[in-house]
Amino acid sequence: MKKLFSLFCLLACLFTSAIFTTSPAFALDSQDSISPYMTTIQSSACNISISGGTAMPYAQVRGQAGATKCKIVLTLQKKSGNNWVEVDSWSSSKNTSSMSLSKSKTVSKGNQYRAVATVTVWKNNSSESRTVYSNIASY
Repeated sequence: MKKLFSLFCLLACLFTSAIFTTSPAFALDSQDSISPYMTTIQSSACNISISGGTAMPYAQVRGQAGATKCKIVLTLQKKSGNNWVEVDSWSSSKNTSSMSLSKSKTVSKGNQYRAVATVTVWKNNSSESRTVYSNIASY
């Protein structure tokens, strides 16, 4: 009887652990880092380039099927010592399942800049947000 009970407990543990490992809690995003698994946001990205003294931050977001609204808050930041300080910020939203936002801003030489985008997608009367960071661009 003890052997049967032990076998039952062993099988219960195996099946329980298999159930909890089949649905991922985290997924790799486009920048190959671990981020929480998103149920409303399909993809997002943020980039920056600098040409001739003009920084051009860019962000995009795409919602899962059934998404009804998107919003992007795009912020240009400059490195100051060990901190990043805001230079400018823009916001836009659309009643669509995907959108992008690109802006331009004159920047000064001898600095490092990055863009930060907080993207939000609405689906079925609920929303999901995430923050994405661009590469660092020097000028």
